[in-house]
Amino acid sequence: MNRAPIIFAFAALTLGVVAADAARLSASDCATAFFVLLLILAVAVWRRTGVALAALGSLLAAGAFSTAVQSQPAPHVAACASEMWRAEVAGPIERVVDAASGDIWQKTDIELLGQLCAGVWRGQQGRVRATFSSGPNLVRGDVVQAQMQLLPFTAPRNPSDLDMRVWARQHNLGGRARVRSEHVIVKVGTGPWAWLDATRTDVAHRLERVMQREHAAIAKAISMGDRGGILPEQRDDWARAGVAHLLAISGLHVGIVAALVFFLSRILLGWFPGSAECFSTRKVAALIAIPAAIVFCVWAGAPASAVRATVMACAFMLGLALSRPSNAVNALGLAGAGILLLVPTSLYDPGFLLSFAAVAALLLLPRLPKSRGVVHSIGRAVRDSVLASLAATLATAPVSAHAFGSVSLLAPFANVLAVPVTTLVVTPLCLVFAVLAGLGGWVESALGYVLDAVVGLLSMFAHGVGGLRFAAVNVPQPNVIETVAYVGLLLSGAIFIKTRNRAWIAGFVALVVLLGSAGWRIVGRMGDGTLTVLHPYVGQGESTILILPEGGVVVYDAGGAERAGGRDPGRDVVGPLLRQRGIYTIDLAVFSHPHPDHVGGFEYIVEHFDIAEVWHNGARDELVHRLLLKLRDGTESRVAAALPSKIVREGVVFEVLHPRPTDGEATFGSLNTNDNSMVLRVSYGERSLLLPGDLGVDAEPLIIGSLSPTDILKAGHHGSQTASSDEFLQVLRPMVGVISCGEANRYGLPDEIVLERYREHGMRVLRTDIDGMVQMRTEGKTWQISTQCGTEITLPTPSPSPSG
Repeated sequence: MNRAPIIFAFAALTLGVVAADAARLSASDCATAFFVLLLILAVAVWRRTGVALAALGSLLAAGAFSTAVQSQPAPHVAACASEMWRAEVAGPIERVVDAASGDIWQKTDIELLGQLCAGVWRGQQGRVRATFSSGPNLVRGDVVQAQMQLLPFTAPRNPSDLDMRVWARQHNLGGRARVRSEHVIVKVGTGPWAWLDATRTDVAHRLERVMQREHAAIAKAISMGDRGGILPEQRDDWARAGVAHLLAISGLHVGIVAALVFFLSRILLGWFPGSAECFSTRKVAALIAIPAAIVFCVWAGAPASAVRATVMACAFMLGLALSRPSNAVNALGLAGAGILLLVPTSLYDPGFLLSFAAVAALLLLPRLPKSRGVVHSIGRAVRDSVLASLAATLATAPVSAHAFGSVSLLAPFANVLAVPVTTLVVTPLCLVFAVLAGLGGWVESALGYVLDAVVGLLSMFAHGVGGLRFAAVNVPQPNVIETVAYVGLLLSGAIFIKTRNRAWIAGFVALVVLLGSAGWRIVGRMGDGTLTVLHPYVGQGESTILILPEGGVVVYDAGGAERAGGRDPGRDVVGPLLRQRGIYTIDLAVFSHPHPDHVGGFEYIVEHFDIAEVWHNGARDELVHRLLLKLRDGTESRVAAALPSKIVREGVVFEVLHPRPTDGEATFGSLNTNDNSMVLRVSYGERSLLLPGDLGVDAEPLIIGSLSPTDILKAGHHGSQTASSDEFLQVLRPMVGVISCGEANRYGLPDEIVLERYREHGMRVLRTDIDGMVQMRTEGKTWQISTQCGTEITLPTPSPSPSG
């Protein structure tokens, strides 16, 4: 502790943040504890005993107070029903490129200024997040006017979703604005922040002009921290290859900037006659490198990883300037402590955790003996690079597993090439382009050509490595016990390697706990004799996941992005939900009908999960054809009309009700795509549910004769009045209806007419946009229904026990 006291201060602050959030402590409670512990610290200093323990206690209370003070801003309340607002751009501009159209989306934080009510502007206050889909480029300080719908940040609607309230709390946001019109700039922003944003936008435009779109996106990420243009497929490739960290501004990028400025300054200072006799060029160059690192951090948007790297770089350069050796562990602790005191919710940011875990692993890595000779030196450099990458991969594995559901196996080897190319070639080229591209002409073209070629080769390498089947292994999200045991195992191993003491005993205990917890989870996935049905929130789309009594998995639809380049439910909801439960093989995937909001999410699923069998309605469609081509060898594809009317899997009966034309065709030619949806009735024991897809009133008469009373109805066509007729409901007699629809969707679904119809038939209605994911479990006798928001239902309702 004497050698690196600040790292223990960082640990105490971290524990305080976690404890305060877990116990939901108030700011007053934390403040009281902080002042009491300060008094104890003062007494300890006076008595010269227990100072370290009292100091750590005070820091723990300081961490708790910092997170308790940073409370969630209250949602903004509009003064009237008008959607016309004025607001000032208050945050950095994130530019997102639409993968399909190439349109630019601008995401930023805005400060509300006024709302137009009855022709009069009424002053308003509040900070919200907004996405502008069209209109002129924005800079900080611009006052914009547009139609906006204000929405609050809500609790996660799926157990695998990130809690956006934590992110909003981190950025002091009271809500989000859904922009419904093109924005107009009524006042142009001025000042240094506006100049910075305009310059970043100009550099981004120049990169996009001289480079391929995919390559420009990578160059923008590496040089200015703008990752909005990176396609999900690119991100997946880089993550599977284990080199995704290069796309985030971190120590590699900040370090290369500080080093370049340091060496260039030292060379330039050496050109002045007599400079060496007047001052130390080494010390002056180190002082010059400090503001350069800070400027680059600000230029890149100051993410947590860049702030950490900047603090450590500045500490190192300051040590050079003062001729005092800097302690890297202390520098890491100082960076972490500063970030947590200012923004305690950074502790829950995967980027923050990945950055600190990786650097901590590198600092704990034991130094190996140096080799002499050129050949031996090259071999040593490769060896050290592999070991460093391996250490970082092992240290960040729990974060990667929790955030991304996979861990790269090839990262230690891929980074041997990718890291030096990125740090020594791509990053300097990007910085030179940012400085000189403004000259235009052949300078811009030449730099762009070279940069495009180098980034293209790097991207090709990441795609090639990430595309290998064995590049990464899918892992379930670790629980708290597994995470603590894994960290304990790594620390015990590192201590044992350095000291050869009895740390191996603690490591052995941690290994037993880790394997025991993992084994218990594996046993739990073998099936417990119940049928579990999940209705996740996939926005304005449809998806149902069935986990059969013996562990088999059926996915009926997987949602789809509401717009090109938008949130993909397959990638962001269905995939994470399956991984969270340790599921990597799907026994049956059902494509109800070829509409993107139902099967678009399967584009991701078929590439990242093994699928044994696919059912579809047989409609001739490009999307379904593309999905079927992507299926791996051995996957069986079957059309609804050719399936038996009843199929039993693990005791669960699947009735294929529609479409079943008698003329030999796969679908009904007289019906539209929605009305040709594949309809399944699923029953287990005495309990049942109906999955109708988008089946409407025109096709419902075709299946009424085959229907039996059913407990649960997944509402047809997202609760539209074009489905769920009175006659249909009278035959079905459902007790519960589950509606899958998007929050404040532009279609106005579900229709109030349908909701009233459900109430008239005595149905309990659950909505994924309001209730979140709906989970149903049955052993064949009763349904146990729960929602993400906390609703609990038992069906059929138990009869009251007789008194006496």
